[in-house]
Amino acid sequence: MEYKGKKRFVRMFVTFKPLCDGFLAGCRPYLAIDSTHLTGKYRGQLAIACAVDGHNWLYPVAYAIIDSETTESWDWFMEKLHQAIGCPPGLAICSDAGKGIDSAIEEVYKYAEHRECMRHLVVNFKKKFHGKVFDDHMWPAAYSWTPEAFEAHMAAIHEKKPKAIEYLTRYHSRLWSRSKFSTSSKVDYVTNNLAECFNNWINKHKGMMLFQLVDKIRRKILVKMEKRRRIAKKLEGHRILPSVMKELNAKSRGLDIEYERIDHMKAEVSEGGEDGKRHVVDLDMRTCTCREFQVSGKPCKHAISCITGIRGVTIEDFVDDYYSVAKFAAAYTPVMPGLTDASQWPKKTHEFFLHP
Repeated sequence: MEYKGKKRFVRMFVTFKPLCDGFLAGCRPYLAIDSTHLTGKYRGQLAIACAVDGHNWLYPVAYAIIDSETTESWDWFMEKLHQAIGCPPGLAICSDAGKGIDSAIEEVYKYAEHRECMRHLVVNFKKKFHGKVFDDHMWPAAYSWTPEAFEAHMAAIHEKKPKAIEYLTRYHSRLWSRSKFSTSSKVDYVTNNLAECFNNWINKHKGMMLFQLVDKIRRKILVKMEKRRRIAKKLEGHRILPSVMKELNAKSRGLDIEYERIDHMKAEVSEGGEDGKRHVVDLDMRTCTCREFQVSGKPCKHAISCITGIRGVTIEDFVDDYYSVAKFAAAYTPVMPGLTDASQWPKKTHEFFLHP
């Protein structure tokens, strides 16, 4: 842009077609959006958009250099992101509650599910409210799968501090509890941990010159993509990722659950004897009234107890395809392009120069 009669560098958006194609083909429709401060001579922010693969591994989609976390900068970033990947069906986006990013997501991705990072929410919440009732109920409310469990925690808070509920309703209206999440993205995260992982991944490079930083991130992504492509090759022959099956098989052991079969694929399931909670499982529909099955895309303990009692089926048969080896391979099949060093790039005149 032009400032005081001179050309000035303001911002830069970076993504690659293999990343966009891999995200759309193999990752769940979920994005973590955040930014981190740069520490070099040219201060500013590194904005990031990260996805997650079937292994729950970080999948970088796009990044950008922006001057600050203004509404204008976030609008620009989200517009560029939308141009690159569109709005996949069932998309969920997680961010903090900053005004700039909040309004940008609302404007550009108005049809996406907008989640708020619970960790950021709690930091802001504790500036105004303290006490055991919040320690006992805020995080459990976020991790609640059902609306009934969520409302029970909110009622306990309301009884002690009604103003806390008023505050949450007014200033934190985005989704921050699993009980409110849709069943489309198959991601049950209540924090923006993916973005934090990306920040840690590039943390020691944030003091680089901008063009060096942008290229360093590209090269780190290139290495990550190639390594995971080799992992996908080794997993051929499996339908569901072995790490996912290991988790579910471990969950199937030692279950204190009783069930009454309604028909071949439906049952009432009770936890811990007569006084335990009772849920209804429908394996044909891949649902349980606890909602964990449909929100996460993996059988909950109630569903697992039913599956293990049916001859001819396995737990693997009821895991969502987002956790399949085929989807994992699809995310990493596109190959990142190689790039020569800067001395071999075409010479261009931009009418400005970044002094070292």
